[in-house]
Amino acid sequence: MDINQQVLNVLSPTEPMKSGQIRMKIGVSQHALSAALKSLVLSGHVLVSTKWEYTLGEDPKLMNPKFSEHATKAEELEAKGLWRRAATEWQAAFDCVRETHLRTIAVNHIIECGQHHSRPSVEDEWVLSGNFVGNNLSMGGSQ
Repeated sequence: MDINQQVLNVLSPTEPMKSGQIRMKIGVSQHALSAALKSLVLSGHVLVSTKWEYTLGEDPKLMNPKFSEHATKAEELEAKGLWRRAATEWQAAFDCVRETHLRTIAVNHIIECGQHHSRPSVEDEWVLSGNFVGNNLSMGGSQ
């Protein structure tokens, strides 16, 4: 079982816990726990109070129905391999929320969609009057 799952199993939605208490219950280093808590807080699965007490958060998609609508549609498009349309849906999900963790989820998906679909680069091509006349690789010389 990974450390993130262990943290989620220890926390409750009603009783806040400090990091030292969590660390004692699952028996991990402070460094490992800090990294796990950071990722869980950014994802919205764990909430942190002003006193640095952690509680179990809600499912991020249930917190905002508009976000959930766009995220579901985007995930369907990703499954079909329609990366540009999925990125557009994730952008709409980003625009309809103000919560940082929900926006982080959307941005990570937008980046992932961009990595799956990339347009061919035309920076190295030479075009005159709409006709392709060459590129830097075909010249054979150095620049």
